[in-house]
Amino acid sequence: MEKVTYQLNGIYDERTIKAAKELGVNRFGFDFRPRSLNFIQQHLFLDLSKSFLGSEKIILEFENEKDFIIKKIVDDFKVSFENEIVLSFNCDQDIEYYRSLECPFMIVFRPWFKAVDFYKIKNFRGFIFDEVFLRELYSANKIETFSANFHGHWYEAQRKNNYELIFHTSWDSDFEESILLYFDIDVHVVRIDTQVETCFRNVNLSILKNWFQLTNSTNSL
Repeated sequence: MEKVTYQLNGIYDERTIKAAKELGVNRFGFDFRPRSLNFIQQHLFLDLSKSFLGSEKIILEFENEKDFIIKKIVDDFKVSFENEIVLSFNCDQDIEYYRSLECPFMIVFRPWFKAVDFYKIKNFRGFIFDEVFLRELYSANKIETFSANFHGHWYEAQRKNNYELIFHTSWDSDFEESILLYFDIDVHVVRIDTQVETCFRNVNLSILKNWFQLTNSTNSL
């Protein structure tokens, strides 16, 4: 089995970054959605970015934020750091909004999306499948049909453009193996939440380390 690539989202402190890097994580997501419990202010994000060496992939999460706010965060980051940066959207803007983006981006897939419209956008980098969405398809016995329709155009577009298919899962998910029967997932994303926190915004590093070690051990079988 190929080695699974993991991405840790909802980062808000340096100790978590250090621990995750020691566990082999090289993709980190920062949440700029003001209503999120993982929301991070720009000045703290820039300060934490000093922990990176330049090889890590940095993902910035947004949801209906103004384009000038996004641009300032990206531009300020690029002044001091060389890491690859990708935007991540969980919203339903008009397609023209995504065409206007000057930075690579990925987006949480919606059932009404015309995937081929995104394949025509220069800075599109991939779709994110949320576990809840795929669970609903699975429960309704529609996941096989959805997978066949989705992959009808995806494989060719992915081959030409090196797109990524992202699976946003949970720490206690028992659903992942079933998903892998229908999709070739490139990156598995987990988000810091109460399942790996001792208290609010305080990650239990022992739980974090145990989860990654157990998961990597299982995937190597």
